[in-house]
Amino acid sequence: MSRADIFIALKPYLPKWVRNRARVAYQQLSNWWHYGDRFFFLSVTMEVSVYCNRTCSYCPNTHYDTPREFMSEEIFAMALNRLRELNWHGIVDFIFYNEPLLDPSLPEKVRRIKKAAPSCLPRITSNGDALTHRLAAELIEAGVVSFYITRHVPVKPGWDERMEELCDLWPNYITVTDIMEVQRKVGLWNRAGLVKVEKEFKVKTCRAPEGAITIDRNGDVLLCCCDYFHQNKFGNIKEQSLLDIWNGNRFRDVRAALRQGVALLDICKNCILRLKA
Repeated sequence: MSRADIFIALKPYLPKWVRNRARVAYQQLSNWWHYGDRFFFLSVTMEVSVYCNRTCSYCPNTHYDTPREFMSEEIFAMALNRLRELNWHGIVDFIFYNEPLLDPSLPEKVRRIKKAAPSCLPRITSNGDALTHRLAAELIEAGVVSFYITRHVPVKPGWDERMEELCDLWPNYITVTDIMEVQRKVGLWNRAGLVKVEKEFKVKTCRAPEGAITIDRNGDVLLCCCDYFHQNKFGNIKEQSLLDIWNGNRFRDVRAALRQGVALLDICKNCILRLKA
């Protein structure tokens, strides 16, 4: 039984918070063993497309257009090479501020990623609007191990019923979270000050850059998921390996400071963390 099979099989029997903590702890130990860095990134996220069909008030897309643009074949092929170099065995996401399910080539992208990094765990983070029975089945067959679906408002007619059916069919794969419930309980990010939310999620230190290394559609590695305008770049996968970019002095200094609650970049000073300069 593969690690992905174990991950899927245990899902129905463990609360979400237990699964998340266990996954993070395992990935941290594995990364320490493989890369000698206990703060190594836990996932790789690729901006395979730009377009999103929603303009939620708690997302910068509410103020800006998202064109129907996709990561080029050149960049995607290079990203595969970089995953292969790492022998990557962690999570692979396909999201930045886009809706990944609107990329018609997504199932094929998942197949190619699993071929390049057989031990990786492809994950779909989505608003679920485009998720059908047929697409879910195709993505699972391609290698996707989990779907994190967020229920946004306004809820489209039939959305809840469709998600219930999908969850009944694939309970080990699909998790649905209500964004309004998240805001009520813990709060939402203000996306580096770009949006106003009713309740802000606040912490004293930041581990966002270590949660995921973000590759945008041009191959640039960004600070984190809050860098909506792609302003803080630490290298490009066409020129450097992910390992070299990650270990670059500037990127290391920024991450180390954030772990101590110190913001070296303007984007961090404007974020939800309200970190000291």
